[in-house]
Amino acid sequence: MASNDTKLGIGLATGMFYHAAAGTALPTYPLETLAGAWKKVGDVSADGITLSMDKSITTLRNWANEAKRNILSEHTETIQAGIMDTTQEVLETILGSTTTVAASTAHGALIKASITQGALPATEAYLFLMKDGDDSIAIGTSHGQITSMDSVTFAPGDAIKWTPTITALQSGWQIILDDGQTTP
Repeated sequence: MASNDTKLGIGLATGMFYHAAAGTALPTYPLETLAGAWKKVGDVSADGITLSMDKSITTLRNWANEAKRNILSEHTETIQAGIMDTTQEVLETILGSTTTVAASTAHGALIKASITQGALPATEAYLFLMKDGDDSIAIGTSHGQITSMDSVTFAPGDAIKWTPTITALQSGWQIILDDGQTTP
């Protein structure tokens, strides 16, 4: 096995986590210039991202209790990512809408986000970009939704980390590998 077959999941220094309106096409290759619809959400923490694929199988058995067929009854593909930036873009992405109040003589510009019980952010397209030497990787979905959030700790000496779980809907997750070996 060649040593370059073992990839490191290192985020791009110029941007790691992006979102766009639901249905936005994913890039053709990882380092393609992103269309204007894509906005940087923020930097992912050194914990990286975790892709999970949960599949539930229903086994059909005959009268003798012999397994005759397996049927995929449910499947969920998610990515969990710890975002270490606290910005308006991050709050809008993970919580939904925000409101802003302009700076005054009494305070700076204010960003207000509400945590609404039982509400989920809108469906969006999501994209994560990584680069390891000449190799690059994109993982994205054109239809995903943030379906849960880990607890957020506010503590001195550590970045506030927002860790949403994004569930791919209709289109699932797409992984695009580029070995970086272009032709002359």
